[in-house]
Amino acid sequence: MGNAGWNHVDDQPYFFLSYAHTPRHDPDEQTDPDYWVEELFRDLSRHMRGMLGLSSDADPGFMDRELRPGNEWPSTLARALATCRVFIPLYSRRYFASVHCGKEWSAFTRRIDRYGQGSGERTRFIVPALWVPLRGPVPSEVVGYEAADFGDAYADLGFYGIMKLTRYRDEYESAVGQLARQIVDAGKQTIKQKPLPPGPVEKYEQLENAFGAARHTGDGERRVLVTVAALDASNQSIGGSAAQYGETARDWTPYPEESTRPLAEEAADLATSLGYLPEVGGLAEHEQELMNPVPPTRAMVLIVDPWAARVQELLDILRKIDSSDKPWISVVVAWNPKDSKMVADERDLRAALSAALPNKLVEGRVTSALAVRGVPTLEDFGMVVPAVLRAAERSYLRFAPASPAHDPAVK
Repeated sequence: MGNAGWNHVDDQPYFFLSYAHTPRHDPDEQTDPDYWVEELFRDLSRHMRGMLGLSSDADPGFMDRELRPGNEWPSTLARALATCRVFIPLYSRRYFASVHCGKEWSAFTRRIDRYGQGSGERTRFIVPALWVPLRGPVPSEVVGYEAADFGDAYADLGFYGIMKLTRYRDEYESAVGQLARQIVDAGKQTIKQKPLPPGPVEKYEQLENAFGAARHTGDGERRVLVTVAALDASNQSIGGSAAQYGETARDWTPYPEESTRPLAEEAADLATSLGYLPEVGGLAEHEQELMNPVPPTRAMVLIVDPWAARVQELLDILRKIDSSDKPWISVVVAWNPKDSKMVADERDLRAALSAALPNKLVEGRVTSALAVRGVPTLEDFGMVVPAVLRAAERSYLRFAPASPAHDPAVK
C-alpha cells in the first residue's frame, strides 16, 4: 500500500483512537486501568507502520492516556482531532455513556460536515472497532461495523475478550491486522479519493455530546457490588501462600503464577469493560448491604477464597448470605490447582465451602458450573465473570423496584 500519500507529522496523526477511559477505583492504584486499550493501540500502530512504510520509532496514531475531569481537553488532543485522517471509536456501553467520547465524535463529524462531504461520508472516515460486545440499542449517530469480517471470536467477544486469552492469539493478530488495513484504506490518498482536510481546533465547551440521549435510555453504566471474601494480613497464616495476600482482602492474588495484580482489580476491570460501574470491597465492608432486607439497589458478585471458610468471622457472614435467599448475589470461587497447600487440603476445603455456601453453590451451577466448582486460572476467570455478572443483573432486575434507570435490553 506504500505510505498512502501520508508523511508522519507529530501533530497530524493518521488515526485517532477514541475510547472510554476507565476511572481508577483507588487514587493510589499503580496499575493503569486502561492497560489493555494501550496494548491494542501499540499493536495497531505496529501493523500500520509496516503498511505505511514508516520507521520503527514513528507513531501513526494518537491515543489520549489521561482521564480528565470536567470541561477540559489538552491542546494535543484537540489538534489531533482536527488533523487526523481517520477516527477509530472503540465501541462499548461505556463509550456511549461517556461525555468525552460523545464530544470527540462531534468534533470529528463536524470536520466531515464542514467540508461538504455530509453525513453519508462518515462511514468512509470513521472505522469502528468493537471493544466488548454490544447488546441492546445504540445511539442513532453510530456508524455500523461488520464484526464478522474480523472472525467469529472477535464478533463474540470483541478485542478485550480475545486479546487477554492465549487461545485467541492468532484471531487477535488477524483482527488487528484487518483493522489496520481498513484504517489505511480509509485515509489513503488516490487519484479519485482525497483525505479529509484538517479543520479548526474545536473548543471542548462548545461541542455537544453526540450521544447525549443515550444517557437517558438505560444503555450506560449499571452498578454492581463486587465483594471479595478472602484472607488478609490478619489471618493469612490460615491459608495458602503468603505471597497471595496483602493488607486487605482486596489485595488477594490467587493466581500469582499468572499475575501479581489483585483479583479484585481484574474483576473490576472486567465489569467496567462490560458497561458496569463496580464498587469493590471486602466481605466485612459490604456485609450491611449484602444482608440488607430491603429490595436490592444493584447486582452483586461474591468472589470467594476457599480458605475464607476456615476463618470464623468470614464463615459467619458467608452462612448468613447463603441462607438469606438473595438470587441477585452470584458467587465465583477461585481455586488454583497449582497451590500446593490448596491441593493438600482439598477435601477439607471443599467440605468447608459446601457447609458455608450450600445453596449458593447449587444455585450457581445453572449459570456456570466452573464458577462454583472453582476457577482454576486467571484466563478462565476472564471467561466466567461476564456470565456471572449477567446472571446477577438479571436477578437484580427481577427483584429491584421499577426504575427508568434499569436497562430493558438485559435479557
